[in-house]
Amino acid sequence: MKIAALGDQGLARLESLVTQGHFEEAATEYRSLVALGTEMPAESHLAGARAIGRTGQIAPARDAAAESLALFRRSGNQQGALEATNLLGVFAFERGEIDIADSYFTQVCLIAGRLSNQRFVCRALNNLASIAHLRGRIHESIDLYQRALRGYHQLEDDGGIAETSHNLALVHRRVGDLPLAAAAVHEAVRHAERAGQTGLCALAYLGRAELAIERSRFSEARDDIQRALTRMRLAGDAIGVVEAGRLRALLSLREGHALQAHLQAETVRALARQQGAALLEAEAVALSALALRVLGDPREAEQYRNIAVDLLHHIGAQEQVERFRREWNATV
Repeated sequence: MKIAALGDQGLARLESLVTQGHFEEAATEYRSLVALGTEMPAESHLAGARAIGRTGQIAPARDAAAESLALFRRSGNQQGALEATNLLGVFAFERGEIDIADSYFTQVCLIAGRLSNQRFVCRALNNLASIAHLRGRIHESIDLYQRALRGYHQLEDDGGIAETSHNLALVHRRVGDLPLAAAAVHEAVRHAERAGQTGLCALAYLGRAELAIERSRFSEARDDIQRALTRMRLAGDAIGVVEAGRLRALLSLREGHALQAHLQAETVRALARQQGAALLEAEAVALSALALRVLGDPREAEQYRNIAVDLLHHIGAQEQVERFRREWNATV
């Protein structure tokens, strides 16, 4: 039985907490409202879904997003339905359900185009580009990211520019074009700081850290990882903290501390599995495999290698499979 309704002030507070990156606080507040049986509008469920997702609980976050989508559709709010559909796609992507994520993002792109909602078109293009990259379609991925960037620049959307530039840098880095990656990283950090969003800044710093690792600038990487971790911990961004842990393990491996890298990667693997973050779990297993290979434990390294490849294949992450194989063959 619903005992109360959430007023505009309560909704504004919940949305403000999420926008400012206070995910743990927002998630706690949303859960309390649900436990009290508070009647909430679709926007509150959407804000709650975002917050819970960032605290590392993807399954309940998906439920909240689905509730918001149902309410938006019931009220005929197409813009809200777009937001909820996109978020469901994000959660599917994080869980490794790539075909489902592709379907959601394609829906968003088509509907946003009909509604002339340029911001959502850009968001969908960015997300579809991430799927193309994951599946190894590099040229398609770069084209989609660039289309999203052009749209975000027209909208003067610093947050969108930051996120898409971060993702574009990842593609350039993975194909070995470090100058283009550096330019994109610079744009990601600049626009994230201009937007003033804690989560985006942390994401951009992690991107800069991973580029620094590729360039063997380990001290710079360590500083940026710590910079990002400080913000993520303050925000209660559990998924971000685990991603930072992956980079710490990668940094340890590149610095020659293979045992430490393995132990760090095992922690990341356990946390990622707990969160339901399938791709992050697979990447952690791959890091452990490389570390064990360096440590001279061929039997266990091979076991981890096979698990990593199986996980990546199950997700459909062809690009990561090929990259991991190259790294495996280069590791002695």
